Amino acid sequence: MEEKINSWVNRIDEISNYALTNFSDFDNNQWNFRPASGNWSAGEVLDHLITTNDRYLEQIDEIIRNPEKKPWVSLIPGFSDFFGKRLINILKEKNGKKYKAIKKFRPHPDEFSNRVLNTFVSHQNELRDFIKKVEPEMVNTLVIPSPISSLIPIRLTDAFEALVLHEGRHMRQIDRLVSHPLFPQLKMSS
Repeated sequence: MEEKINSWVNRIDEISNYALTNFSDFDNNQWNFRPASGNWSAGEVLDHLITTNDRYLEQIDEIIRNPEKKPWVSLIPGFSDFFGKRLINILKEKNGKKYKAIKKFRPHPDEFSNRVLNTFVSHQNELRDFIKKVEPEMVNTLVIPSPISSLIPIRLTDAFEALVLHEGRHMRQIDRLVSHPLFPQLKMSS
């Protein structure tokens, strides 16, 4: 289990470094560019990741502090494994298929700047540190209610894997946004 925990920690650091390397020079126009109505800007994507991670960490922290509050549906054999594997398989898809985020995971209406990147990286550090603190034996045994619905239980190992896959999926989304022909280019100073 230590190996899995180290893998998540390393992947979170890689995502943070990727975001810092590739997005730290964005200006406000780039953070807020939307190629079409209904598409998210780079700022909205990072805000969505911050919101999603916060909701998952709240659920995980609550169950770690109060293990007796585990979802009752987790008592049904195979139920949490089914939902966890399904979530991971959806997030592993590289076909670019869009899934509509439910309301509580949607980005806040805001005008974004580099502050969203700084907040994202700070939250990444919190996520990494949180994962490092979890007892390895809890990772496979603990079942949490999904932040999507308390009727959807998932194992902690699947929750952490889903969070990391979700972030990677959205980094690719920002990459596609940057390669859009109408994406604002950086203004070169003279």
